[in-house]
Amino acid sequence: MLHAGLLLAAATATAAAAATATATAAAGNVQMRSSAAAETIPAGSNLRPLLLLLLLLAARLQQPLGMQEVTAAATAAAKASSAAAATAAAKASAAATAARGRYVQNLVHPPRVGVLQQQQQQQQQQQQQQQRTKKQELKEQKHPQQQSRRQQKQQQKLQQKQQQKQQQQHPVKQEMEGTASLPQEMQLLLLLLLLMALQIMLRRRQQQQQQQQQQMLLLLLLLTSHNEVWGSAA
Repeated sequence: MLHAGLLLAAATATAAAAATATATAAAGNVQMRSSAAAETIPAGSNLRPLLLLLLLLAARLQQPLGMQEVTAAATAAAKASSAAAATAAAKASAAATAARGRYVQNLVHPPRVGVLQQQQQQQQQQQQQQQRTKKQELKEQKHPQQQSRRQQKQQQKLQQKQQQKQQQQHPVKQEMEGTASLPQEMQLLLLLLLLMALQIMLRRRQQQQQQQQQQMLLLLLLLTSHNEVWGSAA
């Protein structure tokens, strides 16, 4: 009976060591991936604090944690994510306000420097363009293949002008496109942080269960040894 109890205790200790090694390896893998992702993000980005917090959680997975530390880590993750989201929203709002101000200023007070010169240049360019088109039409009458090429070039020029007009009409939309992807990335980082916190809580519960099992095994061993001693004495 004593020999069977010792074998059971050894098997339990081996299983506990294997579970601890698996959790440590998983934490190291998450830490390596997070550090590699942090190197690709610019220094001034709002995502860097969240990644650093993720690295800290991955490092702490290799050590036993209590419920207070888990709660503190989750609170710090929530504060960092909210601060990053507020900073991104403030930057986007400032950029949109500045773009609207420039757009309205250009509408109300357009630049008037060199207006006459610009009109003269435009008239000269129009005259030159008309002369070129007349010469081109004469050539195309002699060579019909050039007519299709000229039409294609005109279509391309029209498309380019339309694109330029659309870009000038929506300056706020262009400046907002650069910050549109930040909230999604921050949501992904928040999910990672929550998963890390859950993993820490699960590991803590497993450790408590393993400790309880070891205590029960020790009690059983003490009882069996006590019974054997008293039985041999009797």
